Amino acid sequence: MKWVSLLILFFISACSSRWTILYQNPSITHSWYHQSGKIVYDGWLYGFKERDSSMRSIFTGRAEVRLVKPLAFARGADGRIAIADGGCRCVHLFVPGDERYISIFKTERGELLSPVGVAFDKRNRLFVSDSLSGRIFIYDNEGRYTGSIDGFSRPTGIACDMVTGTLYVVDTIKNLVSAIGDNGTLLFTFGGRGERPGEFNFPSYIAILERLYITDAMNFRIQIFSRDGLFINTFGHHGNGSGDFSMPKGVAVDRDGIIYVVDSLFDNVQLFNEKGEFLLTLGARGKAEAEFWLPSCIFIDPSEVIYVCDTYNQRIQVFKLMRQRDEKDIH
Repeated sequence: MKWVSLLILFFISACSSRWTILYQNPSITHSWYHQSGKIVYDGWLYGFKERDSSMRSIFTGRAEVRLVKPLAFARGADGRIAIADGGCRCVHLFVPGDERYISIFKTERGELLSPVGVAFDKRNRLFVSDSLSGRIFIYDNEGRYTGSIDGFSRPTGIACDMVTGTLYVVDTIKNLVSAIGDNGTLLFTFGGRGERPGEFNFPSYIAILERLYITDAMNFRIQIFSRDGLFINTFGHHGNGSGDFSMPKGVAVDRDGIIYVVDSLFDNVQLFNEKGEFLLTLGARGKAEAEFWLPSCIFIDPSEVIYVCDTYNQRIQVFKLMRQRDEKDIH
């Protein structure tokens, strides 16, 4: 009977399971209007689950993975998603094309200690910033570890330029942003500790769309730079009113140049135009639909779906930007 056991083990290891996203649709319609159209609440992502039975699940049951403390989100060119989860010290990687899910816990250099940032390049390589180890870990499009970029004190927010291939890394402790070439070499840095334009006081998240948008957290502002690190503009200040910041974190921008800023203490997302003028607020404090509890990252994909890491509600909340022409097409 030994060969029977071996055969069973062979099939368990050979038969890969197919996975799906655990997703909750909203019970009512939530929408917000601004100059480009309206933002519609779509629901929330809270984990991953085997879609149907595999040989392994016959013996062990279907697997299910829930988000614990989602800190960062990214989406690749083929629709794959990565979520940095500080609660399980892992990165959730899901590839919808072949319904594949991978939990990334380790590299050849050891376990992930504090994954806080994720980004894909145009080849679907995945970059993970680990703030405690001071490294950026790199994985190929199959989720296999291929190397790391070292030399950081506390790397946090990362973003990859899909045009040039440059990876931008925010180092919160050094108050610097590093530009890394496609081959992993350092191209240049910019920043430095201070309050003047172009200087930082514990920067954190970063977004890129033609320009770089960086959360200068303890200066309570967003700074805007060129791809070459040249200062362009800044806006924001500390306060308790609409358009003020208390603990700014994630930042994103849509193709009209509207800037979205997550404020973790306000438990909302505030929208600004290119001049830094306040437009509107998404969400409020709470646990219900379109409410937040200490949110962190925000990401906007090319189809203008908006993902917000609702960190302590253990989910990713999803919104869609419906432009005026999109609504006409629907009708």
